[in-house]
Amino acid sequence: MRLQIFNVKDERVFDYEENAKVYNDLNNSKVIKEFKEVGGKVTIKKVDKVFFAKFDIKAKLIVYSSLTYEPFTYSHKLSEELQFVNDEKYCDDESILVDGDAINLEEIIYSLIITTLPIRLTKKGEKAPEGENFRVLTEDEFYEEENSSGNAFDKLKDLDL
Repeated sequence: MRLQIFNVKDERVFDYEENAKVYNDLNNSKVIKEFKEVGGKVTIKKVDKVFFAKFDIKAKLIVYSSLTYEPFTYSHKLSEELQFVNDEKYCDDESILVDGDAINLEEIIYSLIITTLPIRLTKKGEKAPEGENFRVLTEDEFYEEENSSGNAFDKLKDLDL
């Protein structure tokens, strides 16, 4: 949905409800398995030549657990404000320059959802796997082991055979 924000004179509130299929088509995240619902309100306010857009969005997602990689339902709420301009002379570090007179809401909301998700997503009460053949590594430890330039057989030295 393209929203023509540059036609707003003072302030306007838009109710937003979009089919989850649109977001599933955009999705290339390794964290989100599926979008179930996305909706909320978008408030556009014009101040001089800058348009402030406040996004109050609720999304129901199927995400992968950070501990077990098992999918679970997660309700996500976000409230973010962005600035848009359609003239380069009014653009600064905090503004997003838009070519034309409209913004693509789905792309912006998708980006906001992705960037506001917690780093660690876990189901309530979920614990890391335990047992004889498990060990839990941080992401940094994992990549350090993967990129270590040792002998390929060095990984076998910790095995008790």
